[in-house]
Amino acid sequence: MNSLKKITKFCLNYAKRFPVRRYTQNTQKGISPKLIESADKDKLVEFLAQHYYPYEPLNVSLRVERLPDAVSEQSEFYASHAIQDKCSYMLVNNENKIVAVILNKIETRSMFTPWKCKNPHVCTLAKFYNHVYLECMVTKKFDTDKFLNIEVVAVDLNYVGKGLSQWMVTLTKDYAKNNKIKLITLICTSNYTALSAMKAGFLEAYKLHYVDYHVEGKQVFNPKPPHKEVVVFALSIFVTQ
Repeated sequence: MNSLKKITKFCLNYAKRFPVRRYTQNTQKGISPKLIESADKDKLVEFLAQHYYPYEPLNVSLRVERLPDAVSEQSEFYASHAIQDKCSYMLVNNENKIVAVILNKIETRSMFTPWKCKNPHVCTLAKFYNHVYLECMVTKKFDTDKFLNIEVVAVDLNYVGKGLSQWMVTLTKDYAKNNKIKLITLICTSNYTALSAMKAGFLEAYKLHYVDYHVEGKQVFNPKPPHKEVVVFALSIFVTQ
């Protein structure tokens, strides 16, 4: 039985034991989902600067949040993907303020290209993500030519614990199903995000401890506990032919 079949079997059993709660606009009063579009770019970049970089373990380890050029380059990278593929979502409150985002990108076996960068700190992150991607070998391991990768999940601290991450993952699952994408992946650099991924039914596909990742003989990342490893999670989506 190949890896994708194992994940499919697990997800079917998981769904029976733990039905996924459907998050809708009625779940959180005053909060609505919205597809991210070009007009949202400036707000998205500002939100990432306030609610993503200061808390994401690898950015914190490199102190990237203190480097405007590095923050700007990463923001442009993620924002362009979010807008280009039209499969990323944000949750806004009744004042039209962003309170959470999930940034997704559609990947294919033939279209993957390494993340090119300019800022040395961003290049350090890019090389690491490229390394993890190639080591995991998603398309080969799960025998698929196309998958949806969740690049960023970020929630305003004032809204943490309200189920917004799960809501956005549900939106992403629905998109994948409606567009006949059979696999969703998520690279978790944070222990908290990893716990959320498992809660959503994702299965571990690859893991690398930060202490084991070296460049020129030196450990690159040393985040504070409990963040000690990067984990690639995968979720099989059931689609009708």
